[in-house]
Amino acid sequence: MSRDSSRPRMPSPGRLGLLDTRAGDWLDYLGWTGEDAIPLLWALSRAPDPDLALGALVRLRESLAAESHGKSSSARAGIDTGVAALDSALRSDLPLRGRLLGLLGSSSALGDHLVAEPTRWASLRSELPAREDVLADMLGAVGAVPEAPVEGAPPPSQAEDLRSAGTYRAAVTGGAAVNVLRSTYRDHVALLAAHDVASTVEDQPVLPFAEVGRRLADLADAALTAALAVAVTTVYPDSPLPARLAVVAMGKGGARELNYISDVDVIFVSEPADAKTGRVAGEMMRIGSMAFFEVDAALRPEGKSGELVRTLESHEAYYKRWAKTWEFQALLKARPMTGDLALAADYHDAVHPLVWTAAEREDFVHDVQAMRRRVEENVPEVLRERELKLGRGGLRDVEFAVQLLQMVHGRTDEELRVTSTVEALGALRAGGYIAREDGANLVAAYEFLRLLEHRLQLQRIVVLVAVFLHLGRVSQCVGLPRLARHQLGDAVAKGVTHVHHPAHVADGGLGRHGAEGGDLAHCVLAVFVLHIVDHPVAVALAEVDVEVGHGHPFGVQEPLEQQVVLQRVEVGDLQRVGHQRTGARTPARADRAA
Repeated sequence: MSRDSSRPRMPSPGRLGLLDTRAGDWLDYLGWTGEDAIPLLWALSRAPDPDLALGALVRLRESLAAESHGKSSSARAGIDTGVAALDSALRSDLPLRGRLLGLLGSSSALGDHLVAEPTRWASLRSELPAREDVLADMLGAVGAVPEAPVEGAPPPSQAEDLRSAGTYRAAVTGGAAVNVLRSTYRDHVALLAAHDVASTVEDQPVLPFAEVGRRLADLADAALTAALAVAVTTVYPDSPLPARLAVVAMGKGGARELNYISDVDVIFVSEPADAKTGRVAGEMMRIGSMAFFEVDAALRPEGKSGELVRTLESHEAYYKRWAKTWEFQALLKARPMTGDLALAADYHDAVHPLVWTAAEREDFVHDVQAMRRRVEENVPEVLRERELKLGRGGLRDVEFAVQLLQMVHGRTDEELRVTSTVEALGALRAGGYIAREDGANLVAAYEFLRLLEHRLQLQRIVVLVAVFLHLGRVSQCVGLPRLARHQLGDAVAKGVTHVHHPAHVADGGLGRHGAEGGDLAHCVLAVFVLHIVDHPVAVALAEVDVEVGHGHPFGVQEPLEQQVVLQRVEVGDLQRVGHQRTGARTPARADRAA
């Protein structure tokens, strides 16, 4: 008998990358023991964390079985979402298989969300909805209707079909509103994340990082439109809102570059700006922070010591007389979001031109450089060369460089007046302000680091103090090969190893790979050489500790304690890359501008 024919066709749990001692029993429970289950087993091995995916799938099946004596809403609608339907779909529906196993292997929080209402798995068959459909879904969840227009104001943007942002009035308020909004929001995040990671499991289209950021921003717009509707009813239960209240998105939300776990920065404009309108704005922030994400208005004039709502005239006066350089930098990202969109557009038209005069200030470049130094000082010194977001060579360096060039050259070149970092880099390259090769390297590095941010934020991960980077969930999630345990051990012992250079990442694609070998999931070190201008940067992927808190609907917040490490190394060198938790301070208000 040949060597190949003697090898069993059924892969063992070890070959699948399953380390949990319960894996064999779990596979028996699912009925994945015959040769007809081999495609399922190899698909499971390609999940970012096969053990996490398998455990969540078992809990999902148990939850479906527990509901078998009842009738779910989907079942009543004639859609079979039970145990047999799930098993059949996983065997025959490759897109659904990729989305479900990818999602369950990426995020324990989103896995818990599916298990809590197990028939939700069927929703992962859906394609991604349009922005208008997301708005209608979020507003419909609280029974919203268009709010009556303010007398003398321009025609409002709100519509009877709920498919546009604007000012609405909700039928549901209080805790019931928060609960239904949280659930609806998580449904949309789960569907987007499932599409995002499906290509790591099955041969599915790769969802570009930029599209994920845009869709998350559209979801945030819809979510806060619904939160504003609840706030209007809460503060004015028996009468129409008498003021025009506009919400302006700032930061990554304004640029439509949101992460899965991001604070959403906003500024309020009101006509008139009185105490009761301020209550509406504050209530919107409270509801949004309880149901979706932290809503932050710290970028407003005078920061947290300033009035929450101001008139348009007051905003103009502040920016013309008192605003600091970094506040004009923040305005680069300003975008009308929801509420009175006509007033938000007036705000943008009034203050945005001021951005292009900031570079004429005597100490403009010095101010920008000083602000970058202050942001960096918030990072513990030991991590300044390695922190993904704020450290040297990290995301903020790219963003600050791009924004500085925009503000200098955007005075005369309107093509540079865009909000997206990647779009701005493209415009800077096209205009000859940076070399094409440097621009291409910056785009590749920036998109890759943002992709790592997205993947890490889908997880709740434990601290590792070892040299080895344990369990390659992130590596698998971005489509990169794992290293076997013995390979990693040899590399650490020698201090040098060959590193994988992902040309497919620079080209905008993601590699396909499997996970074979008994110890492949035990340890991982994925080092990637990218160039930020002329500095080689090696990115080491580590699992990190994310603080558990009450401010985020998934029980996860994004403090500086989340340390993804960047290590400058020579090509081919392997440096020890550790993970540390620190008591870092909250980022300065100026940092939120980037």
